[in-house]
Amino acid sequence: MTSMLDTFRNPPTEFSVLPFWFWNDELDAEEIRRQIGDFGAHGVYGFIIHPRVGLPRTLGWMSEALLRFYDVAIEEAGRRGMQVVLYDEGMYPSGSSAGQVVEENPAFQARCLEARGLAEGEEPGLRADETLVAMVRRQSGERVAVVDRKMDAYIRGLHYIDGGPQED
Repeated sequence: MTSMLDTFRNPPTEFSVLPFWFWNDELDAEEIRRQIGDFGAHGVYGFIIHPRVGLPRTLGWMSEALLRFYDVAIEEAGRRGMQVVLYDEGMYPSGSSAGQVVEENPAFQARCLEARGLAEGEEPGLRADETLVAMVRRQSGERVAVVDRKMDAYIRGLHYIDGGPQED
């Protein structure tokens, strides 16, 4: 029992917490190394690199410049025996690659289901890029069209703030 309690008090480094490490400002190789050292000094033996809004526009998502900073962090963590998890997105939603997917092919814009209340005999009036999924009645008797459509939103990406894309 004593050894188990000792293990909980001083767990092996492979059981370290892995905090999200937000990269949301100018990056500097020496500062990255310093912060990794600080993690270790405080008993944190791994991290999840998470680029966020605030990175300078010169560091585009998956650019050579950004990847060089990843290399610095990964090499330093390896030197210190730390774990690194690479977060697979440049913000949200998942699969956006910081907006690059939809920029390349607008057909991949996020979609949603919308419930549209209809009067008796009324048709849903679909646009060309919408699909009727179902016609249902709520318990109240209201007719509802369930429509698949593009979302009225955009993907924020790494460099968008205050509700929308900003001009350079």
